[in-house]
Amino acid sequence: MPQVVEREVDLGKQVDVSHTKAPYRSLLGLPFQEQRDRVRKLGSDRMTFVVRNLPDSYLPPAILGEPDDDSFRDTSWTRDIEETIAPAVDPYVRRYFPELTEVLDAFYLKYQRRLLQRYAWENEWWRFDQRPQQVRDSNVMMVHDDLAPTTKAMVDGRRVEDWSHNQLDALARVLSVSADGIKQGIPLLAQTPDDIRPTGEVLLKMAFYTSNQIGPNNATHGIWENKHCLIPGSTKAALNQGHINTFKIHRLLQQDSQQRNYPLHITTPELAEATYQGVREQNSEFPYEWTTPYGHPQPADLSQLKTCVDVKLPSSYIEIILKQTESLEGELGYIRFEGDTWRKEREHAYWAIGLLYRIYTEGQLATMWFNHGNKEQAQSYLTHSLLMYDRTAKMIHEYGKLPELHYQDPEDDFKFKPNKNDLAWGEMMVGRASAVMVGALQAAEQSSLIAA
Repeated sequence: MPQVVEREVDLGKQVDVSHTKAPYRSLLGLPFQEQRDRVRKLGSDRMTFVVRNLPDSYLPPAILGEPDDDSFRDTSWTRDIEETIAPAVDPYVRRYFPELTEVLDAFYLKYQRRLLQRYAWENEWWRFDQRPQQVRDSNVMMVHDDLAPTTKAMVDGRRVEDWSHNQLDALARVLSVSADGIKQGIPLLAQTPDDIRPTGEVLLKMAFYTSNQIGPNNATHGIWENKHCLIPGSTKAALNQGHINTFKIHRLLQQDSQQRNYPLHITTPELAEATYQGVREQNSEFPYEWTTPYGHPQPADLSQLKTCVDVKLPSSYIEIILKQTESLEGELGYIRFEGDTWRKEREHAYWAIGLLYRIYTEGQLATMWFNHGNKEQAQSYLTHSLLMYDRTAKMIHEYGKLPELHYQDPEDDFKFKPNKNDLAWGEMMVGRASAVMVGALQAAEQSSLIAA
């Protein structure tokens, strides 16, 4: 495994200059080189903007700038943090944005360590104990019902609302993003017995805990916090990926436990059985997702499309999911699930992040089919992903940021308007999608040269 040399990197500050008044020009029909250059620039600009402009908080907040709801100010959730950090270890980002590797490694180390340190001080992952003040003051919100048994409970002097979270895929992302960094040689964990950095025990405990939370009759909330939206398949897929990644680095974690002289709470056979039992359950129901918004079964959910980004799935699964989620797509993004009316009965909202999940997924399929010589299939995926990319880039061009969503305003004849929220992880997802598109455009150009 390659070893990243750790050194201090000044993340600095940068002013966003991407917002201009010139008309937006579509990528469709442009030469490959110009398409790649524009995609690379936008992806690099958005990731650099986030890295350079995060506020000085212990962990990155969900929203940059002014939120549309003051209760979200300077707060974050485990998943938001991981989705903000994940591009630093995304293989496409590291391949197609090599000039950002040093600063993204520093960004990853700073925040991923802090997140693991935070969990390392929680006795059973959802309970607080004698944590250092710096960790206790961290601005992250929890993921489980048990954290806030009463609405608006106070924990360590902070208000924690019971949003009925049971989002185990967030813990799966901690496992996966940690393992991805370790496998790439980033010194995330403690290196010596007296090192104060987090140990591998935190990952093994988390794998053990999550493996005992998912069963055939235990649906979870996926990426949505609403009680009426239960999503078993995509959450299990995310958990399985997290467990598989943890299993892959288990030998390294065993060495860590011997150095640090702590007992492992999960053995290789236990972790393997938990992983492959989960895979067997997942394959019995996924990718045919089911949800229960308002008590009515629905076949399509944006959680499925996000799973295509986070989890290594067979291309046949991915194509099924793309077909199933077509009904969620709109000009301004994706609704979360069929029948979703957001806050009010008559209001609808479209999340921009759905476009980026689609771009990332279709871009990978386009690259695969170009490399396998199926140019017609590849071009179909590439053209649609470029159309999705145009929609995303046009929003950024118009607003100077990627809005979280467009909602129907009941006070203005239900016209669609962007909300104020600029999600840090949404902006970073622009970088991930851009990296995949650079690869797809490169494969398309090589295919055209071979054909010529």
